[in-house]
Amino acid sequence: MIPKFGANTQSEKAIVTLIKVFYKYAGKGGDPLGMETRELRQLLRKEMPTLNPVRRLQQLF
Repeated sequence: MIPKFGANTQSEKAIVTLIKVFYKYAGKGGDPLGMETRELRQLLRKEMPTLNPVRRLQQLF
C-alpha cells in the first residue's frame, strides 16, 4: 500500500513521485519494501529511458 503524502513544495512533490514509482515496481518478487534486480531494471527501463541502453544496466548488476 502506498502511504499518503501531503506535498507542497516542488522538491516534496518530486520526492513523493519517486516514492510512488518505487512502490509501483517494488514487491513483485514478494517483499513490498524491497526491490529485486529484475524489478530495478524494469523501473529504470520504463521510468528513466535516457539511462539505457540495457547493456549498460547489465554491466552494473
